[in-house]
Amino acid sequence: MKRANGIVFGKPFNNKYYDEYKGVIKKALAEYGRGDIPVLYNLSFGHCEPKFCIPLGAAAEIDCDRKTFSILESGVV
Repeated sequence: MKRANGIVFGKPFNNKYYDEYKGVIKKALAEYGRGDIPVLYNLSFGHCEPKFCIPLGAAAEIDCDRKTFSILESGVV
């Protein structure tokens, strides 16, 4: 967790327990002393609909000022 510069979380199925998930995530980050890193919640990837794919290993950026998430590299070589 010390190397993480930001974290993105997918949305829970049917948005069920969203507030509870968010609370647990915040608590875990505080326990690890990482309340300072950008965290995006409720993104449409993983086991939800609609969804998008995040390519494993591709560089990405969380822009806190613009409140955006961008994948900076191609997902295929």
